[in-house]
Amino acid sequence: MTRSRAIHVALLSSLLCLSVAEAASTGAVRRPPSGAAAAKLSERRQSFNDLVRNLVAAHEVQPLKSVLETARKTSPGDVVGIKLRRQKAGWVYHVRLLKADGRRAELDIDGKTLKVLERK
Repeated sequence: MTRSRAIHVALLSSLLCLSVAEAASTGAVRRPPSGAAAAKLSERRQSFNDLVRNLVAAHEVQPLKSVLETARKTSPGDVVGIKLRRQKAGWVYHVRLLKADGRRAELDIDGKTLKVLERK
């Protein structure tokens, strides 16, 4: 398993644990997708991995490990979501975090420079 793949798998595992904990605390139980929905979700994850891997190889964005380190330094907490979007200025990672006090934080991080563009 490549290093970036291992990081993404760890990130997805963390997200799954947080989703299960949230569902248990709110009483909402979510069933994991099955059949065609599971296949579509798996395909989306794979395409995201391929996109990031190709952009890192082309030196257009930083690897997820660096983005996660920047996010945690800026706003300590657990990463619960990450997206990569193309904007006019370039690629931007949108990172969602859950802080220790239960509040959510959102960061927009420049994919190439790792500069924090916006905090919410």
